[in-house]
Amino acid sequence: MIFRMRSVEKYFSKHVMANSAAHLFLGVGLGLLAARPLAATHPVRWALVFIAVGLGVHIMAMTEKK
Repeated sequence: MIFRMRSVEKYFSKHVMANSAAHLFLGVGLGLLAARPLAATHPVRWALVFIAVGLGVHIMAMTEKK
């Protein structure tokens, strides 16, 4: 697990825009999920989409070859 964290840190240190985008998507998704969970189905759907994109960028960073 520590090896994976180091590879993610290396990837994000070289790709600052990917780092910013991943954390922006995760933050927006979590914010939507926390602020409007029972208001309607659309905010929850959008929150899950944003979270999926943010996690996808993190997974891409973990699987990136050297």
